[in-house]
Amino acid sequence: MAPTLTLLATPMRAPPAALPERGASKRTPSAWFAAVPVLPALALAFTFEAQGAEHAGSAAAGGESNFQAPFSIELIGDPRGERGVKLRSVNPGPAGYGAREEGILRGQDQGAAPIWTLMQAYSKASLASVEPLTLPGGQKKWTNAYKEFILGHGTPDADFVLGVNSIEEYGSQYRRAKAPWPHLLLEQTICAPGGHASEAGPSLADCQAMTLRVSVQLRSARNLHERDRGYSEGLHAAQFQLYFTLQNLNRQSPGYGKDYVWFGVPFYDDRHPVIPPTSMRDGTGQEDESKGEKRGTGRFIHSVGTRPFADRGLVPGARLGIQTNILPLMVEALERTWSRGVCNSSTNLADYKIGGMNIGWEVPGLSAVSAQFKDLSLKATGPKAGK
Repeated sequence: MAPTLTLLATPMRAPPAALPERGASKRTPSAWFAAVPVLPALALAFTFEAQGAEHAGSAAAGGESNFQAPFSIELIGDPRGERGVKLRSVNPGPAGYGAREEGILRGQDQGAAPIWTLMQAYSKASLASVEPLTLPGGQKKWTNAYKEFILGHGTPDADFVLGVNSIEEYGSQYRRAKAPWPHLLLEQTICAPGGHASEAGPSLADCQAMTLRVSVQLRSARNLHERDRGYSEGLHAAQFQLYFTLQNLNRQSPGYGKDYVWFGVPFYDDRHPVIPPTSMRDGTGQEDESKGEKRGTGRFIHSVGTRPFADRGLVPGARLGIQTNILPLMVEALERTWSRGVCNSSTNLADYKIGGMNIGWEVPGLSAVSAQFKDLSLKATGPKAGK
């Protein structure tokens, strides 16, 4: 039987002495949200860029509440992948936003348009030309030397499996600083323009709770930490994580579309048995891709670490089950960002919604890793007391 991690019912904060504050906050957020000084930023993937005011026609107006009666809204579309998954190319293009669609990966012959997209950026070969295998349990599997993807909806094991072999990607050579790294990420747009909840999604101010639920298992992990060949903790890692964008979607706001924050829930990091919280910028957005540098988004990344959900991170075979309200942590992430003078064209929670999300692997180190998840849900409930 796979070991199960201890789930904490309420968020646990690290002692202030362990993670000193960096800068003041409007309401002095707890010290666990400070940056970890020993780690340079491992920038999040490009995934989807926040969409700007030119798309205003498809976005619901923000800054006002449309929710007077009680509501319960599921914000994850097609959580089991029954509609299939769009596949993006391995060449992401400038800043990661030019990856072209290469087809649809389907578990069966569905006709509905997919909500999910699979990003396979900075890999040597795409899954587009791979014929899927049908596994004994009915799952569909696409695999090559560099990655695997399994669509398992309707099976008891997992809804999705994602695996990366960066040892093969890098030819067993450690990546240099600023160079891109392999990503295998499932993503979807939620309340941002074009998202499946762009018209119906509530703002953070509307909500009493945002309940995250997911079951994650680390299937396998082989990580090469060979310092005599160039391994560095600051450059090389394998990370399986979930990110949401907290995005200004008020069409009347100067920050509409362009102001957003990455909010992260990490499940695995090969460097840390207990993943520390981090607060950092995703590059500068000015990196020179002609020199082989990976361009970041320039936005802030806040990752809450392991402690709000479990007493330790995942190990091979272990499962982590999460079901908890993450709205207070999201609000804290925004307040921390505003306190640094970023995204502060509006500091009104009524302007911010869940723009989108991604979940999966970023592997800047030499690793062969695989993880699966099922029952992903983010349920918004409200209205907030007093509205």
